[in-house]
Amino acid sequence: MVFNYENGYTLIEVIIVTVIISMVATFFSLKISDVYDLTLEATIDNIVYDLRWARIQAILNNENYYLRVYRKDDIYKKDDDYRSDYIIYVKDENENIIVKKEGVFSSKYILYKNLTPVKIEDDYYDKITFTSFGTANLGTIGLKSGNGKLIKITVNHFGRIRIEYD
Repeated sequence: MVFNYENGYTLIEVIIVTVIISMVATFFSLKISDVYDLTLEATIDNIVYDLRWARIQAILNNENYYLRVYRKDDIYKKDDDYRSDYIIYVKDENENIIVKKEGVFSSKYILYKNLTPVKIEDDYYDKITFTSFGTANLGTIGLKSGNGKLIKITVNHFGRIRIEYD
């Protein structure tokens, strides 16, 4: 029986390929904090989308639209999803709240306000208002994931919405 060694791989070739693959895998591996940052960015995008929707609705319906962000879960309503809530609402002539849109974000995120971040200790924050002219009162909210980065959403007087990364 004759063995033909020219058709296989040598041990050195296999080791070199294994080392290269492990180096690439180490270089491109995702950390858990990176995944949390990606979900935080997706959450911020959803809130910005809802704010832009509120601004357009305020203009179209000729009424003020408000954003209220709740600091903890189950303050706005009792549920089992372990996520904090925010609402976009209008007020009727008796100052009663009529909810137009609801949203959620992970309770793992810490809620901040103002350009110089101040942790929100009250049950909710509702400074952002869009008028029927498309303008707004100045307001900033921020979300932070544990020891991760703080992402702020700023609404200026012209109703423009900006995302800032710290």
